[in-house]
Amino acid sequence: MKYLIPIIAHLLVVLSANAQSPDEEAWSPREALERFAADYESDPSAKAPLSFGIEVGEDQYSVQVSEGDDGLAAEVTVGFQGDPTFFFKTDHVTLTQIDTGALHGLTAMAQTRADDPAPMTLEFMDGFQPQDQATFQSEFLSVAFHFWTRELPETISLTESATRIVHGANAVAVFYDPELHSAWYHVKKGQHVNAEPKDQINDHPSLFIFTNGRGQARIGGVEQEVTASEAIHVPRGVAHEFWNLHDTPLEFIIVMWGFNN
Repeated sequence: MKYLIPIIAHLLVVLSANAQSPDEEAWSPREALERFAADYESDPSAKAPLSFGIEVGEDQYSVQVSEGDDGLAAEVTVGFQGDPTFFFKTDHVTLTQIDTGALHGLTAMAQTRADDPAPMTLEFMDGFQPQDQATFQSEFLSVAFHFWTRELPETISLTESATRIVHGANAVAVFYDPELHSAWYHVKKGQHVNAEPKDQINDHPSLFIFTNGRGQARIGGVEQEVTASEAIHVPRGVAHEFWNLHDTPLEFIIVMWGFNN
């Protein structure tokens, strides 16, 4: 099971509660992207020089991050400019949700499997081929989190309204980098995480930290109850699945590491 963003395997928040939302009547994709770019300039995790594209419906934009006189400068221009690179593909509705804080960018990209549809996807421009997969992975994940997460401290909302259905239950992608992935699950009554056998085994270890409710798990073929205030470590190669038969949602955080070992 590649939790949430299998983009790693195939090359490859939300705003604070008091963040301001754009004027709906004045909203435009470019203005939204310029807000993200302006925030990215001051992000201590931002990397430069860097360029990437964003496709919103039929509209295409380029983001060029470079060293300016006072630090980083991020410029949004119309059309795909410069050398071929990667780009984010989405639609107006999804960009509006990310811009207003209703959806986190990483959650918009969440997939159970690489060929599953998602409201935002990673695409390559014609002629682009990463020279080094590890370098590209690090660069892309950094942009995917820090560009689409505004303000400091960068805050991700762990609420049902911020989730999408991934692996059979409501989920939020929390943070991803090459060494550590994390997500939050809100498993409602009747939902089953990893119901499909082909999704039950990871090639890395995982830690499940249960924070609310109770439910059932099957770890390595053994069924057991899981409850809030406990954590379960699942080694690489061990099948696992979780489901909820109760009215109270089962909530847990999953932390994943050891991808290159």
